[in-house]
Amino acid sequence: MTFTIRQTIALLAGVFLLGSGGDAALAQTPAPSPTPQPAPTAQPAPAPAPQNPLIKEAQQLGTDGKLPEALALYRKALAADPRFVDAHLGAGRTLDLTGQHIDARRHFATAIELAAPAAKAQALTAMAVSYAFEAKAADAATFYEKVFTERMAAGNASAATGTANAMARVYLEAGDLANAEKWYRTGYETSKKIPKLTPAQTDLWEMRWLHAQARIAARRGNAADAARHAGALKALLDKGENDDERPQLQYLLGYIALEAGQYDTAIAELEKGNLTDSFVLGLIARAYEKKADTAKATEYYRKVMAATTHSINTAFSQQWARKYLTQ
Repeated sequence: MTFTIRQTIALLAGVFLLGSGGDAALAQTPAPSPTPQPAPTAQPAPAPAPQNPLIKEAQQLGTDGKLPEALALYRKALAADPRFVDAHLGAGRTLDLTGQHIDARRHFATAIELAAPAAKAQALTAMAVSYAFEAKAADAATFYEKVFTERMAAGNASAATGTANAMARVYLEAGDLANAEKWYRTGYETSKKIPKLTPAQTDLWEMRWLHAQARIAARRGNAADAARHAGALKALLDKGENDDERPQLQYLLGYIALEAGQYDTAIAELEKGNLTDSFVLGLIARAYEKKADTAKATEYYRKVMAATTHSINTAFSQQWARKYLTQ
């Protein structure tokens, strides 16, 4: 029997109770932790160095949306120590959030050069996200692939899976569906190498693969396949072992409806989700834009522009918002 997207969403969402916690966009959901292994006897790790007060204050200003003030403090920290990696990372992230991506990447390049081996992945990932702000997926992938390779070489399959999925997400939202599918599949296959996964953790990685396939199908205009993958994801959720993932189905239903041109349905589903997530807000704004509802589209795009998290979600949603609000 063939169902329309609207019918499928009604069937799926009708039996769903959305949890109040969790992220609405899949890429921001933390990766499941592998089963803890007994730690070898060792000396206690040294206490972490106290955070530089300028960096701490700058981070708080950034969180509060006071980006120019935050940037001024990062620059003050760099004037005192031009090799201060945390200040380069903070300045780069702040510049990305204000649309100054070339300047941001200069800071990230310096951070990559100066970072200790244990902190290199953080700097490489920040550079990858910076390219996502302009939907430059191939450039972002250059840095994600370095992180993926290093994590695989270190035997950290869980972190490598997260990196593969992040790379796939950038490809997907940039419109390169073939590479998106390739790297989501790589993430899924890599997840099978995580040692001693519990049945619930195995289901979790399966759900993320289904979620990815549904979004790819939706972007390809294949509503039937998108709905089928969403239904399979729901079946795993109904086992009750990953209830904190329920918002992911809500987000997925809205995503599928938006791609199918069912804008009212998309808005209704997405508004039940995490309205603190910039990507969800961006999807709602896009649905209103498609409906030619200028007032509501502007309202939601302005909410997107208030986001202060340097992430894939913010990168793409602010890209849409800047284009709309400056036209």
